[in-house]
Amino acid sequence: MHKLTLTLVLLAITTIHLLQRCVLFNF
Repeated sequence: MHKLTLTLVLLAITTIHLLQRCVLFNF
């Protein structure tokens, strides 16, 4: 249970970082 939540949080953080990088590269 805890490992599942940790993986979900890590995935969310990585997706947010990737989106931020894409936005920065676009601008």
